[in-house]
Amino acid sequence: MDWGHHFNFDNRLGIEIDSLEIAVGDVKTIIHVDFGSIGTLEGNIDVPKNAYPHKVILKLFTAKKTMILNADSFNCYNCDGYHQYTLKETGAEYKFLN
Repeated sequence: MDWGHHFNFDNRLGIEIDSLEIAVGDVKTIIHVDFGSIGTLEGNIDVPKNAYPHKVILKLFTAKKTMILNADSFNCYNCDGYHQYTLKETGAEYKFLN
């Protein structure tokens, strides 16, 4: 079974996020948060199987607005480890965690 890639989203924006959509290339995954998060969100996402690196765009949903963040590209298919994006006003920064 393909469980996807595990991602953490470290929220440094200071706003409560209800859910987020991550688009890696043309593959989109939505992560829902039970009670909103000002800290770390996490979940497994689907990613394309080839043609790396891929552009990444994050769409954040809050009670008051929708926010789009440009993110560092993703270049890691079937990597053995975890992935993290740190969400900042300037965009989302990628880091591979093993």
